[in-house]
Amino acid sequence: MRLKVLTTKLYKTQKAANQKVEEAKTAKVNAENALNSAKAELVSKENARQTASVNVNTAKTQAKEAQNKVNTLNDRINNWTANTEKAEKNLADAKDALAKAKTRKAQLKDTFDTATDEHKKASDVFNDAKATSEDANTRLATAKRKLE
Repeated sequence: MRLKVLTTKLYKTQKAANQKVEEAKTAKVNAENALNSAKAELVSKENARQTASVNVNTAKTQAKEAQNKVNTLNDRINNWTANTEKAEKNLADAKDALAKAKTRKAQLKDTFDTATDEHKKASDVFNDAKATSEDANTRLATAKRKLE
């Protein structure tokens, strides 16, 4: 009779330990899935940030080119006595192009800043998921040791 009680208790204890191991395995899989998802989002955000950075650099170059054109046209106007109206129109066009390039640069900088913020958020999610995964791995190892 006493052996039967001990056997029943041992069975229940082993069953509870096995259930904890299964729960730990499920938690580990969930944490790994969250980690993989966070990694993918991090890569996506990094790509968006890099694209925004390239666009900002392109806008800077365009703004510089437009400023050079404005400077060149200013020099021509100062030296010209004929064709003043044509030079003034070219200057106005160049200034318009410069204003548009500066506006575009500002827009792209905002996009870059947003992408950088999103990248940081994704990094934070990644780090949280990694910590959760490591915690789940630790709990799984502990549960396995208790079974042994």
